Amino acid sequence: MANYNIHIHIFNEPCYPPNMMGWMVGLLRSFPLWALQGLTQLSKSTPLRYAYFLEYALKRSQYDILQDLRRLYQEAGLGDFRFVVLTLDMDYNGAGKAQVDYLTQLRQVIELKAQHPDLIYPLLCIHPDRFQNASKLLAFAQNHIPQKGFVGIKLYPAMGFFPDDPRLFELYEWCEAAQIPILMHTIKGSVYYRGDLSKFANHPRVIYPLYKNNKEFQRNFTEVGQFSKALFPDNRKNPGVFDLFPQLKFCFAHFGGTDFTWNQDIVTLINGVNGGNNNIYTDISYVHSDAKFVASKVLPPLKTNPLLSTKLLFGTDFYMTEQEGREPKVLHQFFKQLRENQLQLTAITETNCQRFLNSKVFSAP
Repeated sequence: MANYNIHIHIFNEPCYPPNMMGWMVGLLRSFPLWALQGLTQLSKSTPLRYAYFLEYALKRSQYDILQDLRRLYQEAGLGDFRFVVLTLDMDYNGAGKAQVDYLTQLRQVIELKAQHPDLIYPLLCIHPDRFQNASKLLAFAQNHIPQKGFVGIKLYPAMGFFPDDPRLFELYEWCEAAQIPILMHTIKGSVYYRGDLSKFANHPRVIYPLYKNNKEFQRNFTEVGQFSKALFPDNRKNPGVFDLFPQLKFCFAHFGGTDFTWNQDIVTLINGVNGGNNNIYTDISYVHSDAKFVASKVLPPLKTNPLLSTKLLFGTDFYMTEQEGREPKVLHQFFKQLRENQLQLTAITETNCQRFLNSKVFSAP
């Protein structure tokens, strides 16, 4: 059975809208690659840490990023890994127009999949604002899964939509019936909707109306509690996604980040608060780079909850994590933590990932 990294990115800098991550990243993007490499040797202060992942983003192509990642794993002796590539639709997040749009990004990934059919397994990012209605959205997904090599769906609500947008319902119905996996960005990060928030002013899903700036407001889009009435019974007039689609195969990425409420809610959902859904997973991407977080928030429930140990997926969020540490070094640190706590690595890198990826339209090797 193969090892999987369930969560990586290979889109390069031309795919970024001009204001994707604010002024500092905008400034650093103007630097030549040699200058960024110099900064990574000099400083890891908070503003300049972005130079680490931009060093990868400024590679010539998505192919170059993938080959670098492959080489890193081979040279570090990390074994034979297959990579789940997460595409990202950044055309509708109010940050301007990228040099390379999302559809071009997809075409490049399709070409890479054809060249490396047993190395990468891409997820198709869906932003509902791209489509006029639910039927067109579903048709787009069905045109790519599995015909063009895609094996599942990526959602990034922080880009400016809510997970229970009705335009997603036909997609959810199809995914639930075919057990097609959906992975959702679940962390308060630095990539989020940067457009006008006023259009969401009276939206019933806004549970944090006092968050007036875009960085804080993103929590409304990503809130884990909105997925089930059982988590937010007093604040929910309408059913959540799992109330409507109780057998949806779904992964909350990043273990909810450093938000303890989200961590708890994800574990609660995995434990079956929503009618015993056994199809809910979480991945450890990005947060695996924080040894203290892993020790205090991940390992305790993992050691005491046998069900969670079958629902945790291995992912890294490469190359975004380069700002925290080089991929091989961070992975060796994380794997060491697992071994020291007598936790099986193969479950999260092999068995769980394969079970998550398997569907009626795709069988993970």
